[in-house]
Amino acid sequence: MMKEYWLLLESYVFLWSNASQMVIYNSLSGQGYLFNNTNELKQIIVQLENKENLYCTSINESDFQNASIREFVNFIRENYCGDIFDKSLFPQKPLVVIPDLHIDNEKFRSDEKALFDVNVYKWYVEKNLLELTIYLTGNCTLDCKDCNTACKQIKWCQKNESFLSKETVFELLNQVKYTSLFEVKFLGGNIFQLPYWEELIEELKSYRFKKSFYCDYRLMPTDKKQLEIFEDEDFQLNILVDLSGFKQEVSRDFLEGKDRFCYIFKVSSSEEYEEVCRIIEEEKIEATIFPFYNGNNLLFFEELVFQNTDDILNTPWSKNELFAHKVINTNSFGKFTISSKGEIYDNIYNKPIGTIEDDIKDITIKTLKEGKAWFETRDKVIPCKDCIYKYLCPSPSNYELVLGRNNLCHVKS
Repeated sequence: MMKEYWLLLESYVFLWSNASQMVIYNSLSGQGYLFNNTNELKQIIVQLENKENLYCTSINESDFQNASIREFVNFIRENYCGDIFDKSLFPQKPLVVIPDLHIDNEKFRSDEKALFDVNVYKWYVEKNLLELTIYLTGNCTLDCKDCNTACKQIKWCQKNESFLSKETVFELLNQVKYTSLFEVKFLGGNIFQLPYWEELIEELKSYRFKKSFYCDYRLMPTDKKQLEIFEDEDFQLNILVDLSGFKQEVSRDFLEGKDRFCYIFKVSSSEEYEEVCRIIEEEKIEATIFPFYNGNNLLFFEELVFQNTDDILNTPWSKNELFAHKVINTNSFGKFTISSKGEIYDNIYNKPIGTIEDDIKDITIKTLKEGKAWFETRDKVIPCKDCIYKYLCPSPSNYELVLGRNNLCHVKS
């Protein structure tokens, strides 16, 4: 009698397939594997993908005569992605919890009763408002080449003639005091020239969220008392450095507090990137490097930012992160940007969805119901929607918007 086996995948493993290929992703090891979906193997994959089978199907001795099936089974066992069990020893079919997300975003967004139920309303506001970026002032003495464009790609300063009043900012903070807000990012202009700087710092001490401030390295205050607050772990100062206009003569000054501050470098070329890496290595500083697209450096982006197949398969994602990629934009969800003019954006590339005069809780519900940026997943954009790797890539970002293409990869042209 021919031996029969149960073939199963583990509950932490994800499986995606198309007509010619399939991907197995182990969310514990953070490793993905690409296989050819042969005609013989395809029948087994269809069974495994069928939710009613609970990640388990039958195979027999004759299946092992096929090289692609044999190699697949051996591979998933060796890499702890699955296993086989002899039916004579385990007659009962194993039950595996399939890694599947049971949330219907579109149904909720169209459910008027749910959205306007007081308890549901309160819960959704409190749990889904995660981060605010507030441009306190546009006051600045610098004249940077990329002023007012860099901020559309990364968290960066901005120069203009407007600023938010103390009363406006304090009222906004009061509105979000009892939400799940994790972080508020304060930018300018020159934030240290804010008329109510000391009062703002004192007010913020009563809030639990993380307070992050951003300042160009050339605008660091001469009064060191203004920097004392950043010895508190709840307050963080991020020093912005644009390598395209970097002045070596002040390099020692802006690195003076390197043990307390974080550094954000904006680079537009391979040469600038290499220079930043040298500074980080020599100075032993905590730093983040952000590429900047200036309209003429696509090759640089293709070399530094674009992913190939190996990059995608070797990026570690948790099970929850992969679930999130299916239903929300993890770059934008729960986040608002407030300009120094008082406009509120769910993404700074889009039109304002409200103003500082509106209740931020009402804006949150409006965005959950009608907003686009928070729910812009790769399922909704071409060519990603038809790509087998779509859930293994980060959510669409402003880089895609500024480059005018949805896939920052070498997989699809």
